[in-house]
Amino acid sequence: ATGKLGRPYVCKMSSFVIGVDVGGTNTDAVILKGRQVISSCKKPTTLDPTEGIINAISGALDALKDFQPDYVRSRLSRVCIGTTHFVNAVVERRKDKLVPVAVIRLCGPASRAVPPFADFPADLNPLMKGRVYMVSGGVEYNGKHIAEIQAEELQEVVKDILECQPPLKNIVVSGVFSPLGDPDKNQERKVVNILKNNKHCQDFSFTMASWIGRLGLIERENAAILNESLKPLAAKTISAFKTALKGLKLNCQLYLTQNDGTLISVDEAMKHPILTFSSGPTNSMRGAMFLSGKKDAIVIDIGGTTTDIGILCNGFPREASSQVKIG
Repeated sequence: ATGKLGRPYVCKMSSFVIGVDVGGTNTDAVILKGRQVISSCKKPTTLDPTEGIINAISGALDALKDFQPDYVRSRLSRVCIGTTHFVNAVVERRKDKLVPVAVIRLCGPASRAVPPFADFPADLNPLMKGRVYMVSGGVEYNGKHIAEIQAEELQEVVKDILECQPPLKNIVVSGVFSPLGDPDKNQERKVVNILKNNKHCQDFSFTMASWIGRLGLIERENAAILNESLKPLAAKTISAFKTALKGLKLNCQLYLTQNDGTLISVDEAMKHPILTFSSGPTNSMRGAMFLSGKKDAIVIDIGGTTTDIGILCNGFPREASSQVKIG
């Protein structure tokens, strides 16, 4: 498989791999040697999904027949987890897991009639909305700048953010048509660099909307807000996963599954937890391809909570051509 940034994940066929899928009802774990499933275990999903993951992996290790658990541990190349931690936090409106976000929109006089958070659900808006700043910047559809970045204006924004109580440290930078043009001259990146050079912003976290989505301003901005709001939860969850693997004496690489049917490193998942949204159905689609050998098919995943339908194209889930609503 290949990650979002095009990095290949190499698997030695003589080694073992553990895969875990966290569903709404059950958590499943399998152990593979090459392309052969040599052990599996199904356990109820727990209130804290990490506990269910530990139970499922432990059960799969205990169910081994042809290999000793310690032998498998010594030759384990990676653990891959498909988790619903992040999307569930949004769907369930978990105030303890979502943090407020400040949005800096680079727009000049454009788009001011539809400010950030304008179409957030009424019960989700107060959980994520921190401050909103609509400042100089932005790009026309032809790549020309609507307005140039004003460093002094950004310093005033920082001053206002620092005065917030409770403190705001999660920032989204979103620009009108920001994905257009030369990536090295991207206005969002320029703003993030200016803010990072401020001594008061050293512990701030940033999401650039141009990395997250396509041209549509509102959809891209909303996705960036969700991503940034989930970053503290991502760091906490991944730390718990690592602790769990250490407790199980599994000394190997950890990856999460993402919503295009491939894997993502935990470092990238902490930066972009939104990429794990809807990874459950894509896990099922990839599994259907593995079990059936069919690279082009329609797959129906009937789970304990929802039923999902998707299309396999050349072995991978076909990505939606339109925006997907979450929560």
